[in-house]
Amino acid sequence: MASTSVTVAVWAFGQSFSNVVADSERLVVKNACSENIWIATDTSKMPNTPGVKLLTPGQETRYNIPDYFLPGTRFWPKMGCNADGQECEIGDSGGPGQTCHNGCAPPVDSKFEATWNSNGVDWWDTSAVDGFTLPYKVEVSGSCSQPTIDCSHLTWDSCPHENIAGVGDTDLTLRSPFDNKVVGCYNPCTILTHDNWNNPLGHHSPEDGLANPYCCPTPPVSSQQCKAGPAASSEFTKLIHAHCPHVYAYAYDDDVGLSTCPQNTVYTWTLFCPGGSPTPTPSPSPSPTPPSSGVSICSMVRGDLCLDLTDGAEQDGTKLQVWTADPSNPNSNQRWQRRGTEILHHTADGRDLCIDIPNNDHSNGNKLQVWTCAGSPQQQWEQDGNAFRVSNSCMDLTDGITTDGNKIQIWECNGGVNQNQQWQLRNLGDESALMV
Repeated sequence: MASTSVTVAVWAFGQSFSNVVADSERLVVKNACSENIWIATDTSKMPNTPGVKLLTPGQETRYNIPDYFLPGTRFWPKMGCNADGQECEIGDSGGPGQTCHNGCAPPVDSKFEATWNSNGVDWWDTSAVDGFTLPYKVEVSGSCSQPTIDCSHLTWDSCPHENIAGVGDTDLTLRSPFDNKVVGCYNPCTILTHDNWNNPLGHHSPEDGLANPYCCPTPPVSSQQCKAGPAASSEFTKLIHAHCPHVYAYAYDDDVGLSTCPQNTVYTWTLFCPGGSPTPTPSPSPSPTPPSSGVSICSMVRGDLCLDLTDGAEQDGTKLQVWTADPSNPNSNQRWQRRGTEILHHTADGRDLCIDIPNNDHSNGNKLQVWTCAGSPQQQWEQDGNAFRVSNSCMDLTDGITTDGNKIQIWECNGGVNQNQQWQLRNLGDESALMV
């Protein structure tokens, strides 16, 4: 049975402290996102380890695992934090060494849990019995026969609705009470038993008649009853088993989720943006005619108001704005390429910066930026008439304001009802902005 906090600790209760290895860096955590990620851990379990560690894009950190029996450790990602890695938008579920922003979030975190050095083996998992936040992948060193856990395409867009008996159709999406942004996905048990952030469904205990078929506390629910009930057949469990194999989806999912490896195993846990892992950029289709030259992209609200890099900063994180231009001869800040479904700016030093939805967060009003092209989902802009969209979020002129410096946001596509989401591409003759 998997608990909702320190799953692997129960398996190691009473184990001896023998057959251990020397201290070594056996947990490697990598940031494969275009945004900063903070890694949190329970300092009561690992007192000599910082409660949070910052990972900038592409950076990794290594955790030194002691050479003795160490039960119930837990690591989880946080994003949108202050300078100290606290009071975060994502992963703000609290615990020893953590500080929350106006009340802790429900504990739906993606996580890596392990009991180390238990009679020659590690017991570990990446349980989803509480829910999930970021997609991830876990690879183990050659001394362990466990397969790679690949949850890199587990995204918030896939978070299901659940038909909960006694409640009805329930959206499992977790939204921040401060700005209504999506920040995770509940497990059905968690949405019924955690009232953090004023969750109106969270007033049940795991043992009560409504929640216990999903939470499976023992007693009163046996393993057989749990596996025959709604926890095993829920839409959430189907999602986890389909997109995150070898991971717990509910309490008695032990045949799927619990893993053991020799105590000299090294675990590499790679974390991705909420939109999932990058996918290869599609190759351009062969064409019998030469490609067009580069483009300016200008608002149809006012035809000389064109997409522009704020302050001309050719760097990751620069916000996208509009600025007055000659659409047929814009300045270098306003020159773009179309490459497959990417819209990119080619920098003076030869880099490609793509128009990007920060954190792949599709909340209305999220301001667009440029970021190093990675083929990631938040950089794939389909052209739909005169609109550009990722899924059902369209590039939008904020409030239709036509003054220089107005930032560009995403907003739910409106089917061309107003011109804030309508853009005109004009081919240029400058080959520095080649359209392919």
